[in-house]
Amino acid sequence: MAAAEHDVTRLEAFSDAVFGFAITLLVVSLEVPKTFDELMQVMRGLPVFAVTFAILLMIWQEHHGFFKRFPSSDGVTIWLNGALLFVVVSYIYPLKFLFSGIVGPDGIRIGADGTFQNVGQLKWLFGTQPQRMPGLIDDKILANVSGVQVHLVDVLGTVTALALMLVLDWLIFRTRLGRAMRAVSHDTAVASLMGINVDAVISFTFVLGSSLAAAAGFLYAMKYPGLNQPAHATWVLLGLKAFVAAVIGGIGNIRGAMLGGVLIGFIELFGAAYLSPHLRDIYVFSILILVLLFRPSGILGTAVAEKV
Repeated sequence: MAAAEHDVTRLEAFSDAVFGFAITLLVVSLEVPKTFDELMQVMRGLPVFAVTFAILLMIWQEHHGFFKRFPSSDGVTIWLNGALLFVVVSYIYPLKFLFSGIVGPDGIRIGADGTFQNVGQLKWLFGTQPQRMPGLIDDKILANVSGVQVHLVDVLGTVTALALMLVLDWLIFRTRLGRAMRAVSHDTAVASLMGINVDAVISFTFVLGSSLAAAAGFLYAMKYPGLNQPAHATWVLLGLKAFVAAVIGGIGNIRGAMLGGVLIGFIELFGAAYLSPHLRDIYVFSILILVLLFRPSGILGTAVAEKV
């Protein structure tokens, strides 16, 4: 008991003061909220604050335990202690920034994406080998136009995609929920003041987007039944091409996104047939560059001048 108790030295007091200053810097990094939206933003950052605070607390506890076991304050101990305190004070903001990417919303999204991809490679789930989508319908030939065969899957996929586009267009521009979604996309603070539940609208938008992506994946699997593993680069490339279609058609324009998808589909297929099948991805992204150079708003998009 006597060995556990010792007088606090000047070095320990200085070290505790530095740790207290580091905590102060961490607290100061939290902006004082002035509105309810800013308060909610600060609350979303509390997990990052808590993790950083816990790491500082663990370092301080180990530091305190070291001085209890080795109370001497020779020159080497003083300089090593000073180096540790310098690191603590210098890396308080980088540490918080690091955990903002890991614990924050973007970090959680990226981490969940990587988790789903890698868990899907387990043998008792999807596995690492390509699988085949079971045929749900008999893909028979409906017509033969100038040597081009029209399959039942092609017709069903086209009709389903058009129906989903029309339903989405009606939802966005003809319903109260769609009006709320457009208001939130324009200004979340004003939408909240108008009585719109911003969090609920954002959550519904993510659910809606995920559902449409699932429908697109199902239609893709019906046409191309050979499915690669979840971490295959094919799925990333499909997502990029979907983004290219939205940019070419016009960001924010649902019909433009559909037109952009049809356009890059024709360009990719005809380019692979008449030029080179190995450059089909280059054709798509070359069109993206041309659109961004000569018509940044997209084919059906309109340039809107923002009033200031």
